[in-house]
Amino acid sequence: DLRFLREYQPEGRSVDFQNVDPFIGCIVANGKATLRELKTAYTLEDAFLLWEVIVTSNFNQWLATKEAMRK
Repeated sequence: DLRFLREYQPEGRSVDFQNVDPFIGCIVANGKATLRELKTAYTLEDAFLLWEVIVTSNFNQWLATKEAMRK
């Protein structure tokens, strides 16, 4: 269930990837795989699993920060 992504808004300005799909860019930028690995070694399902790890970790960190700010 990805509805939680609607609530998460990164702070400050950001720039989108210009020459790479954002899904692929997210995986590569977070160091979970290289572009070469995504092209040759991983399946699309693998890529989605890597993306899930990134998104879940980032969201949990955001929740922890939000909770710490309340205290």
